[in-house]
Amino acid sequence: MVSAKRLREEQESMTEHQDMEQRRRKTIAWGVGIAGPLIGGLLIAAGLSIQAILLVLAALALMGILLTLRLPR
Repeated sequence: MVSAKRLREEQESMTEHQDMEQRRRKTIAWGVGIAGPLIGGLLIAAGLSIQAILLVLAALALMGILLTLRLPR
């Protein structure tokens, strides 16, 4: 039988873990929200054609997918 104190400690630990995960998700979303337009603007400023920009962005998206799949669950 689990004591009330131990159960409370486990719940607090889970809450801290969930808070950390939420902060991480917000940080990643904020970074992507800044980096996406910045990269697009730099590619346009570099004078690349729309087709070349599309290929660069598609390659970045594919890399993001592959890296995300490698993360442990």
